[in-house]
Amino acid sequence: MSVTKPAWIVGGLLCCVFACAGCMDQAVARAGPDRAVDAAATVTLDGSQSTPAKQLNFLWEVVQGPEVTFSDAQAQATTFAAPRQGTETRFRMRLKVTYLDYAGRPVPSNSDTDDVIVRVRADPDLIGQEPPPDDNANANNADNANVADNANENTDTTTSGLNDNTATNANVADAATNGL
Repeated sequence: MSVTKPAWIVGGLLCCVFACAGCMDQAVARAGPDRAVDAAATVTLDGSQSTPAKQLNFLWEVVQGPEVTFSDAQAQATTFAAPRQGTETRFRMRLKVTYLDYAGRPVPSNSDTDDVIVRVRADPDLIGQEPPPDDNANANNADNANVADNANENTDTTTSGLNDNTATNANVADAATNGL
């Protein structure tokens, strides 16, 4: 057992605060049961069954699925709005809990994670509908095709064409050196 804070004398008594791996409760994350919810529902993620309850930092994150905005990603319980889509959406949310020491500081070596699966049912009003067209995506695809066409044209350069460019670059360098 190692002393992490020096001993001091209080009211004539010698007091000492010890912190060691054997003295701390092990952090255990419990993200709750997997579930299925309706589109557009407010989903509550609850880590209140994690232990030890009063000595933990909480952090919720999306590890699979579209990005969402949590009401408070560092709270024991948080919420987010389920997306409205014409297809089912599956999320894997991760809760990470980290034990807090006697001074309220996180102890990174004493942490745990637990995942919960949230399946969002397809919105019946949107099933079978095509998503609205993304004009920017179409413009980007056309630009990418033009770049590919230009790249193909530029790869047909002959060796003599490369030499001509090299000579031109050399002449520009000579002119700059000679003060022209």
